Amino acid sequence: MADERCRITVVGERKRVDLALPAGSPIAEFIPALTLMCGQTDHPELPAAWSLARAGSLPFPPSTSLDEAGVVDGAVLYLRDVVEGESDSPVVTDVEVLVVRADPSGRTWNSRNRAASLFGCGLLTLLAGVFTLAVRLPGGSAVAGIVAIVLGLTLPLAAWAAGRGERPVPATLRTALALAGCPALALAGYVLDTAAGAGAGGASVAVVAGANIGTLLALASAPRAVTAMAEMFAALTLPVCVLLVALHAGLVEQAAVVSVVAFALLSAAPTVAGRLATLIPAPPGAAVPDDTDPDVTGVVRRSRRVLVALTVLTSVVLAGCLVVLDASDDPYALGLAGCLSLALLLRVGAVLLVPAVLPVLLAGVCGLGTLAVRLFDYAPVPAWSGATITLIAGLVLLTTGTALLRRSRGASAPRPAWPDQLAGVLGVLSVPLGVAVFGMVDYLMGAGGKL
Repeated sequence: MADERCRITVVGERKRVDLALPAGSPIAEFIPALTLMCGQTDHPELPAAWSLARAGSLPFPPSTSLDEAGVVDGAVLYLRDVVEGESDSPVVTDVEVLVVRADPSGRTWNSRNRAASLFGCGLLTLLAGVFTLAVRLPGGSAVAGIVAIVLGLTLPLAAWAAGRGERPVPATLRTALALAGCPALALAGYVLDTAAGAGAGGASVAVVAGANIGTLLALASAPRAVTAMAEMFAALTLPVCVLLVALHAGLVEQAAVVSVVAFALLSAAPTVAGRLATLIPAPPGAAVPDDTDPDVTGVVRRSRRVLVALTVLTSVVLAGCLVVLDASDDPYALGLAGCLSLALLLRVGAVLLVPAVLPVLLAGVCGLGTLAVRLFDYAPVPAWSGATITLIAGLVLLTTGTALLRRSRGASAPRPAWPDQLAGVLGVLSVPLGVAVFGMVDYLMGAGGKL
């Protein structure tokens, strides 16, 4: 552009022209001539406001020169209407539609979900009705027990029938329907046992036995990993309940036995989850990603769900038992609580799934923190010392975690083997401590003294 002219190619609707235009003049000055040379046509009702534009770009403002627009020699420009689209109707897009388009896998409130909600409300109403009947009828009437038995047997049968036909009910709803028979049969065991005049121990065994029958029927009518896990819990609970009733165990003794069993189940959770996911087939029509083995993908998904569920349930049970043990004055109960709390903290990270790690961590912190506060009640220090040290420990942990989060992220080091080994040793040590809670140590020492 040494002569202040810009040599460009202008493309119109009908013609294409090569010419040299003044580089410093506004584009609007030579637009009329360009429209004639390129054979542009105007709409009679809304004349066009022509300008030049690069391919795929917005038109230059008519008051801009080619030099200001950065056009160089040899450029190819196109005649474009500046006001094109101004008369179009506004496009209104709902935010919910945008969210659904951005995440097609997200659930929306449609007719299928409305039907599922009605299904769930009806199921909860049935259970609430039979529980209300058991409460309202005086003296543990057998009528409520019979109604609960009929309901507990009918619901698994209905779940089995709902999976038949050309349009079966979704597997999740069938599973919920089958498992709903479990609390109904547990209630039936309690009501009938109470009506027969049995004590609290017999009622506990009757409740667990009814729950076992319910989970067995649920597993038979809806064979899934969830129902298999429920049956495993019920089958494990029954002998423990019978043992506690036979020993006339108090609250602390019950917490000791349950905590030891729960920790053993937590230690075996990865193996148990894998076995359950392998034994129970995937429901028909389960979606799997492309280019993957459906069998392997289904087993992995079910294993993860079962592992998380097992970890959460056992961690909740352990946290409650540890609080009960920490509240006791028995030194063996306090030792058992400390042993299991440390074992839980050492097991953090043994499983890489975050939903399976957090419950274990919270249960361990809950047990160890409560124990620390409790131990300071026996020390010759002010009563507020335990709470103060707990606050200081929390502050130290919070500061350390913040520093680690701000540290540069490098390659994660492999997990050492000693935490799992030490957790296993503490788990084995918890068994004799649990036995000692029942007074066996004092009994043996007394028997030895008599010898």
